[in-house]
Amino acid sequence: MKKSVLSIIILILLAGFVFGKNQKETVTPKELCFDIQRIQIDISHSAMKALYNPEPFEQLKQDVMDGKVDRLECVLRLQKIISDYHVVHLALTQQSKDPATQILIPLQLHYFEDGYRVFMTDQKYKKYIGWKLKEMAGLPVEQARDKILDYYSYETPTGANHILEYVFNYYQMKHAGLLDERGRLKVVLESPDGKQESISFKKIHSSKIKAAYLYPEK
Repeated sequence: MKKSVLSIIILILLAGFVFGKNQKETVTPKELCFDIQRIQIDISHSAMKALYNPEPFEQLKQDVMDGKVDRLECVLRLQKIISDYHVVHLALTQQSKDPATQILIPLQLHYFEDGYRVFMTDQKYKKYIGWKLKEMAGLPVEQARDKILDYYSYETPTGANHILEYVFNYYQMKHAGLLDERGRLKVVLESPDGKQESISFKKIHSSKIKAAYLYPEK
């Protein structure tokens, strides 16, 4: 059991090695394939070896070598492949120093008993703090959430409910097909008095966000 846990930890550390590199660096297809191979080795020698399916990894490596997939696309596809194992402790995350993780949709939600409410925005959108999310990208909230869930693994429905509780990474939202043709996330929000508005959030660099938060009145 200890060996299995160690394998998973090593997998995450190895995954972060290439994907945490500065995006300005040149990462060759061969280097990407080498790190994909290391992830394959870790899974195939862990407690998940009975579940291991090499086919999607091999297809990804082929696409990388054919020049069809860049570094960022490789990260996102690996997240999807790994999430299919539905193992909570197995995850692939990009390090915070990676420029790709710093381009965000300035919207953070929190899950309450009656649904998702706006917990944080940029100052530009502060009037919507506390408003309830009614629709995202033209979809019911649950359907939009499920698109994002393709890149994460959760054991329980309760865990799935909280998947939207983070600042949205622009590239991940784009890969999930939730942005419009202008690269914006369109949502419908409802005020405490029942008024609904449609808002389009555009991408912003994390360093430029002047955050407004939902604070309790007392």
